[in-house]
Amino acid sequence: KRSYEDEGNQQFKKERRAGKVIKILCPYYCTGAVIGIKGAAINQIKGESNTNIQVSKGAARFPKTDERVIAVSGELDGLMKVIAFVQDKIRTEKPSPQAKGVKFDRVDARKRICKIVVSDQSIGKLIGKGGANVNKLKDDNNVKIHMMK
Repeated sequence: KRSYEDEGNQQFKKERRAGKVIKILCPYYCTGAVIGIKGAAINQIKGESNTNIQVSKGAARFPKTDERVIAVSGELDGLMKVIAFVQDKIRTEKPSPQAKGVKFDRVDARKRICKIVVSDQSIGKLIGKGGANVNKLKDDNNVKIHMMK
C-alpha cells in the first residue's frame, strides 16, 4: 500500500495526465537523445511542460516504419513544447554508422518532417468537409500534409 504522502503525489500525476493527447513518430535512432542518459532529458521536458510522455518500447515500431511512437498528454502549451523538443532532437541527431536499417540518403529529408499519428475516429475532423481544414492548414502555414493509412 502507498503511504498517505505518496497518495498526494499520485493525485498530481493524475492531474498532469488530464488534457489533450498527441502521438508523434520519432526515428528509432533519435529516441535515445529524446530520453537522455538515465532519462534526464525526458524527465526535464516533462517537468518544464507539465506533461506525461511515454515512448514505445525499443523493439516496438509504428507499422510499416522504423519509427517509435511518443505519446504526450497534457495541456496544449505543454504539448507544443514537447513537440518542439522532439523535433529539435530529430533535426540535430545523426544516426550512428552502425545503426541497422537506416536509409542514410533519407535522413536529411526526415529532419524536415513532423509525423503525427491520428486515429481513424479523429481523421474526419482533421480533414474537414471536402478537405477544408487540411487545405486551410496548408495555405495558412505553407506546409505539405500527406496522409497515409
